[in-house]
Amino acid sequence: PAVTPAVTPAGTSTGRIRRVSGPLVEACGFAVAMSELVELGPARLPAEAVAIRGDLVTLQAYVYPFTLMVIR
Repeated sequence: PAVTPAVTPAGTSTGRIRRVSGPLVEACGFAVAMSELVELGPARLPAEAVAIRGDLVTLQAYVYPFTLMVIR
């Protein structure tokens, strides 16, 4: 499925959002370290990497990410 491109650690690499569940966002396709801050979506919402499993990163958004959407 197509997903919203919009994960940018430190303004560099863009990844893809796979799933949004409340303030938790799963994304892939970029390199990030635990506790690193990233920006989500066009609104550049702040989020922190809270889990990394292979290429899949779970992010905790600091504000509710109601503007993010997964397009199937």
